[in-house]
Amino acid sequence: MHSDFNAPFIPNGYCDEYQIDITGDTTINTVNYHKLQISVVEYWWYAGAGCTNIFKNYTTHYFGSFREDILNKKVFFLTANSTNEKLLYDFNLELGDTLPWLLINNDTSVINWVSGIDSVLLEGVYHKCFKISADTSSLLIPQIFTFNYVTLIEGIGSTFGLTAYLFPHWWFEADGYDQLVCMSVGGTIVYPDGALLCNPVGIRDNLPEEKSFEIFPNPAYNRITINLITHISDAPLFSLFNSMGQIVLMKRLEVQQSEIDIQSLPCGVYSYQLIGIQSKNSGKLVKIK
Repeated sequence: MHSDFNAPFIPNGYCDEYQIDITGDTTINTVNYHKLQISVVEYWWYAGAGCTNIFKNYTTHYFGSFREDILNKKVFFLTANSTNEKLLYDFNLELGDTLPWLLINNDTSVINWVSGIDSVLLEGVYHKCFKISADTSSLLIPQIFTFNYVTLIEGIGSTFGLTAYLFPHWWFEADGYDQLVCMSVGGTIVYPDGALLCNPVGIRDNLPEEKSFEIFPNPAYNRITINLITHISDAPLFSLFNSMGQIVLMKRLEVQQSEIDIQSLPCGVYSYQLIGIQSKNSGKLVKIK
């Protein structure tokens, strides 16, 4: 799971948080790929205030597919409506190398090159990482923040996000650039090292796991239903939190299927927690109009 943050630099607009989940496998042209789904939550962005927590929109859809060529240290990507794969990452790099022009996330208006090679310890395993700098002398307004502006990490991808374009942000952009917040595999956070939380912004964790409850619909308008799938002796406590971490709703689930009215809640992304169950007991709920 990737969670990324992106914000604009226009006077008024929107910013977004998005995550990319592996949702299964598919075969295209006799080649096996991992399918990806993207979930995006948009918030309003205002000059002087930056990215707010005022909800704007939520979408989720099929994003594309990828495969890893581990032997040759390459990653290939298929966009949602294509059957022709493109090179996304090539980790066969040396100090001073220019990034291959064929990379679909390589912005060819600048020259990206390897300015440093190091390693980073993630979950007890060392991953090779490549510091990338950009030659922007061909631009009408050359960039300032171009040295070591992004890092490519084997097994993780770009610190801008899985498919984000490799282009240094403008000096006036403030928070207006992509940033990889976290990455988890099978429920374990692998990036950044030592992180305790990697909350998804989408509607569910798509990785297979045993579930003891389900919440639907999600996104929701006026009501949600919580269905306790497995038998639980004591009634669990459902709590809903806003973006400030404040409890906005609590309910004891006395029956197997409970309906909860959320009509009075403002639109936005909420965190929920169920106390009294053994499996994964937290997640995100999106309230829409």
